[in-house]
Amino acid sequence: MDAQFLTDNTFTCCQGTGLETQTKLMDSVYFWDDTSLYVNLGGAGHEWWFVPNGERRIQNLNSGLLLGVAGMSMAAGGLVVQWGDNGTADHRWLALRDADGAFRLRNLNSGKVLGVDGASTAAGAKVLQWDDSGTRDHLWRLRHGGADAFRIENVNSGKVLGVTGASTAAGAQVVQWDDSGTRDHLWRFV
Repeated sequence: MDAQFLTDNTFTCCQGTGLETQTKLMDSVYFWDDTSLYVNLGGAGHEWWFVPNGERRIQNLNSGLLLGVAGMSMAAGGLVVQWGDNGTADHRWLALRDADGAFRLRNLNSGKVLGVDGASTAAGAKVLQWDDSGTRDHLWRLRHGGADAFRIENVNSGKVLGVTGASTAAGAQVVQWDDSGTRDHLWRFV
């Protein structure tokens, strides 16, 4: 759904209701469901930043499944997969915003962050959980994907989070891929 501005300076967009405020530096959109999105309307590509007030589940738009860690692994290098919503802590993520607007996604079960195997820049590289060492493959940006969806782009590679073969199966490996516009590259925070 496109944003709809109402006469009381509120609007509806995506999910929930919000209030827009304008400052010298940026327009800010505040959602009343404990989620904030910031958009820099003056920058190239109208970039969005996600700043949560608490953990979220991250749902793949193609499959409807959630971003999780295989077997609820606590280990560095644990495989990141998509899985049905069974309420486990490995499906909950906390976005930690860095000063430059990028963010790290920390798994609530393991305390580890989303990263790319070997800091690879190759399409098809596995996405894993790692100790938070501050490397660029642990940094992500949100790119608007239409409606209430986002592409999650790796800062190191410029590739987006996707699912191997656009699979809709539970347990399918999450990878980084060139942004080809397929639905498995679209995610929403729920």
